Amino acid sequence: MLWLALHLPKLPLQVFQRATPEAAALAVAERRRVLAANGQAQRLGVRADMGLASALAVAPELVLRNRDPGREAAALEEIAGWAGQFTPHVSLDPPACVLLEVQSGLRLFGGLDALARRIEEGCRELGFLAQLAAAPTPLAARWLARAGCQALIPDPAVLGEALDRLPLDVLDCAPEVIEMLLSIGALAIADCRKLPRAGLARRGASALLDQFDSALGRIPDPRPWFAPLPATVSGWN
Repeated sequence: MLWLALHLPKLPLQVFQRATPEAAALAVAERRRVLAANGQAQRLGVRADMGLASALAVAPELVLRNRDPGREAAALEEIAGWAGQFTPHVSLDPPACVLLEVQSGLRLFGGLDALARRIEEGCRELGFLAQLAAAPTPLAARWLARAGCQALIPDPAVLGEALDRLPLDVLDCAPEVIEMLLSIGALAIADCRKLPRAGLARRGASALLDQFDSALGRIPDPRPWFAPLPATVSGWN
């Protein structure tokens, strides 16, 4: 299998930006702090993690929106439905990723590079910035996409080397696990994979071991396929 991951790092912002005039300074807030800001807001001095009072002080004209997980989920479904033109095997991977199993369609779309370019351009036309990566497992594809390295790796033999270079912030771990790893000198996945498995398990990182095994294809990682709701016809119940 070959998985293509579409990671949307600015999804909380872009679900609002599509309906906001491009010149407007726009920011999304969560827990009374700025979560993300568009280019115009950043030029005015608004930064992520800034308090709302401070943000409005530097940019009184700032358009503020509260983060809307419902909109984000709907956007993922929109992208997944659109991506069905490339493969029937699409899976949602919230909060900000859509996964496509693309092996069988590579020849139809001119190969992996051509397919990735076409999907990236299509996402941009929909109003979303997507970071793409491909790998033989869905979790590895998501990690690579989240890192923004645009890696397209169809060969399982070189997957471990590619993953080893990734920073810890691509992992799905509790903050305390990341802090523990940093405290013992682990800065990248390679550092984690060199640590004794028994020691990691004793330190409460057994789930991390399962993630490594899933990413490398050592254990199954089944994904539910996205099934769009059937279109409704006006006047029918």
